[in-house]
Amino acid sequence: MALTVEQLKEVMKFQLRNLSDANPDDITDDTIHGDVLSGEGFGTANPQRIYKAFIRYTLIKNGEEDKKWPSNWPQLSVADLADKLLAKS
Repeated sequence: MALTVEQLKEVMKFQLRNLSDANPDDITDDTIHGDVLSGEGFGTANPQRIYKAFIRYTLIKNGEEDKKWPSNWPQLSVADLADKLLAKS
């Protein structure tokens, strides 16, 4: 079962709401990841890494390719990253 961009954006926003201190109502398709996800944590466990792992897991479990993420992904919006992750190679 393939994910649509809209479905992936909903999963991404759900995870952002759970992993950030931002007001959940402020998380939208235009939210920039680095504005709401901290890169600080304990050892290798930090919100950015946990978020990325959740999204990668979601993609793989839904039959999508496990693509290399753009190095600047924290500077991308939810919509922009979803488009890049689901773009066909």
